[in-house]
Amino acid sequence: MATKQDSPLSAFLLVAVAPMCWAGNIVLAKGVVELIPPVALAFWRWTIAFLILLPLTWPAVRKDWKQAADGWKILLLLSLFGITGFNTLLYMAVHSTTAINGALIQTTMPAVIMVICLLLYGERFSPLQAAGVILCVIGAGVVVLKGSWQALVHMNLVQGDLLMIVAVVLYALYSALLPKRPNIHPMSFLVYTFGIGALGLLPF
Repeated sequence: MATKQDSPLSAFLLVAVAPMCWAGNIVLAKGVVELIPPVALAFWRWTIAFLILLPLTWPAVRKDWKQAADGWKILLLLSLFGITGFNTLLYMAVHSTTAINGALIQTTMPAVIMVICLLLYGERFSPLQAAGVILCVIGAGVVVLKGSWQALVHMNLVQGDLLMIVAVVLYALYSALLPKRPNIHPMSFLVYTFGIGALGLLPF
């Protein structure tokens, strides 16, 4: 989030970098689809990230331990939705769908987040935002159905597309629940969720 000291340019650059990272995640997952099983890829991704961040953020992690322990329920939910569930389903999805399809379906995430926030918190959005939601849904529908509305009747959907839709819903839930996270340092939050998310994958 940009502060008063940040320039508008830096804020826009950060916003641009985020979708590039998301796109790179899908392309990389598709590239190693024959080499690494999806659960293993997700597990080692989050485990390595956790091990890299932990020593760098240890003072904040140790300081925030009590608040994190008190908020373990919401931390568990956020970890399962945003870390364990979303990425694992994404990596499973690219086994039977294309990276382009996965990325395009992922563009519906803002729309899904808005709908979930409306259901959970009663948040309202403007007509312009509603138009954006409709366009996102229509665009994703065209991609998933491959431009043929007959596929909707016959449910002729690729398994990977369906998995990607579920993954988007999980991450939308993660995003909508973020305001309820414990009041801890952002880097502590990442370390805790990465660790819990990786543990959730360990049995598999």
